Order: sequence, then structure tokens, then C-alpha cells
Amino acid sequence: MVLRYAQAEKKNLELEERCRRAEQQLQQWSCEREMAVTKYHALKAENSRAAQCLEAQVSTHDFSATLCAA
Repeated sequence: MVLRYAQAEKKNLELEERCRRAEQQLQQWSCEREMAVTKYHALKAENSRAAQCLEAQVSTHDFSATLCAA
């Protein structure tokens, strides 16, 4: 009887440790995901600013002379 209790307690402790490790891994992945999402939004904003800058440069440049020369 005592042996069964000890075996069950050992198994319970092992499962609790596995659960704790899984929760830590999940927390780490969640943190990494949040950093990736933040970086994605920053790159998306930078891309948008670059596109706006390019559009502004294109709109201020007169391409009619270039088109007529071609």
C-alpha cells in the first residue's frame, strides 16, 4: 500500500514538473510572439512611410519631359 502511494506521488511530482516546464515554454513563446508582432508593426509602418516618401518624390518630379524625349 505504501509502495503504491510512493509511486503515485512520484508520478504526480513528475507530471507537475512537466506541467511547470510546459507553462514556462508557453510563456516564452508568448513573449517571442509579442516581440515578433511588434517588429512586424514597426516594419509595416516604416514601409508605409517609405512608400509615402516615394510617392511624394514622384509627384513632385516632372516626368513629361522624360516621356516626350523617349
